[in-house]
Amino acid sequence: MNIGIDIDDTISETYATLLEYAQKYTIEELKRSPIIKSFNTEDHLYIENMHNWNENETARFWKKYYEEIIKKVNIKTFAANIIKELKESGDKIFLITARWNLKDNNIEQITKDWLKENNVKYDKLIINANGITGKFSQIPVHNFF
Repeated sequence: MNIGIDIDDTISETYATLLEYAQKYTIEELKRSPIIKSFNTEDHLYIENMHNWNENETARFWKKYYEEIIKKVNIKTFAANIIKELKESGDKIFLITARWNLKDNNIEQITKDWLKENNVKYDKLIINANGITGKFSQIPVHNFF
């Protein structure tokens, strides 16, 4: 069976790391209190909307912290073990993520390094899957988590 698995907040603790950096940025660099507003997590700009950043503030945040956040994020307990068991049972693992490359970094390689460091076994990695369901036409995924 082909299984598609999202990386951020499915096998990793991305939200917690992102929130930590967003609050630090808002307090230390923007010199204001973080304004935590309600938000829609289906919108990839939720962290900016939560903190009420303008377009320039958002661009500065991602340029300064994106790569560091991707490297620092923790894997969820048992995620690597469960994926390993799925692979050992004959399933193919497709990791599908909305992570994107910025001009000065290679998020695909950083993600591959993170997966290796965390012993996550997979068959294919799909980066920049914005509108994540649209990427399913590329591979025959039977289940997506």
